Amino acid sequence: VEGAVTVIQGDADLIMPLVAPVRVLLANIISSVLVSLMPVMTRSAGRDAVLILGGILREERDRMLDVLAAHGWRADAEDAEDAWWSVRAVRA
Repeated sequence: VEGAVTVIQGDADLIMPLVAPVRVLLANIISSVLVSLMPVMTRSAGRDAVLILGGILREERDRMLDVLAAHGWRADAEDAEDAWWSVRAVRA
């Protein structure tokens, strides 16, 4: 994937607006952080962007789906393994 994918690590609130618009946002971190980042992720995502979110407890699924919907996203794929849930979301 060299030349096709750029991986950037750092403070998402600072970095995402600098590289926007992006096609794919991948985050694997606890849901409270995902919720706080949702506004900047939404602003930084292109119209055809995909969010791939993990690090979410299964019991937090409904809350995260509500947060996604409130920011204009809808789940188009979900996966669960043990206590963990992940989602791929696209613009609603």
